Amino acid sequence: MIVRTASWIAGTLLGASLLLPDRAESTERQAPDFPHLAASMRWLPAAGIGDLPPGAELNGKEHQLSLGLFGVETGVSSLDIGVDYEYVRYEYADVDSRNRDLHRLQIPVRFATGLDDWRLRGHLAPGVSTSSNVFKDFLNRGSSDDVFVTARAAMHRGETTSEWFVGIAYDRSFGEPRAYPVAGVELMPTPDLRLRFAFPDPGFALQVSQRHSLQGSVFPAGHQWRVASDDFARSFDYRLETLRAQLNWNVRLWRRLSVDLSVSYDTGREHRFADNQGAPISLDVANEWLFAVGVRLGGARLPRAHSAGY
Repeated sequence: MIVRTASWIAGTLLGASLLLPDRAESTERQAPDFPHLAASMRWLPAAGIGDLPPGAELNGKEHQLSLGLFGVETGVSSLDIGVDYEYVRYEYADVDSRNRDLHRLQIPVRFATGLDDWRLRGHLAPGVSTSSNVFKDFLNRGSSDDVFVTARAAMHRGETTSEWFVGIAYDRSFGEPRAYPVAGVELMPTPDLRLRFAFPDPGFALQVSQRHSLQGSVFPAGHQWRVASDDFARSFDYRLETLRAQLNWNVRLWRRLSVDLSVSYDTGREHRFADNQGAPISLDVANEWLFAVGVRLGGARLPRAHSAGY
């Protein structure tokens, strides 16, 4: 059903795009404008779980919203502020656990500045990551355990057709708070093609035409949420570890409006949390294809992963 729906959406968008002129409007701004918006929904089809009996499955959905609120550029420096929200629903079958509703809300502050032949780029994104019963009444139920921050800073240097970078990141994309190095090189063999050979997120971007583009990447897509029981008597960390390979097709329908269709493959999926009695549990979930559809208004970017990729 999901495959047929995705195919129908893709065909409809392609047909609509062919009816529109393949030339950008002369009044369209080249730089991202503010405010701008991106929203998406990703379907996680049912997948088997490790050594559990047949019938034990996990499925779910990921809803993401990215809003650019404010941006300023002065000389060689720039700064922009936004909101990044994600709601994840995990549903279990024949597992000693209730279904999970998990929320993440961050305020990313992205920055860039020139330093002689170098350019410093990065972000700082404080936020909260918690279960639904805490999130909907955070002022009364929230605590410092629900608060977290992600950060990234890298020095870039390059020419017209290549750029290399090195830096450090701190986030939860490996399933728990962790600092790790980021390094790589980006090659631009043509104005329409960008290749990224990097750790931990290699990828590419191809501008097929003025209205069609493809992006592909491989990246860790894990996260960690703080979860409270229904009676708030106990809490635990819900940890997700997974490696995601993703291909995204963006179609600009008209001026500032565009649509994203993406297919992903998750491998090495592991969910760690507590069962209904509070005992720790670790589930190895089978590899699975995921499907997503999204919409962008303005220069918005869709979050690439839970807390990475700002």
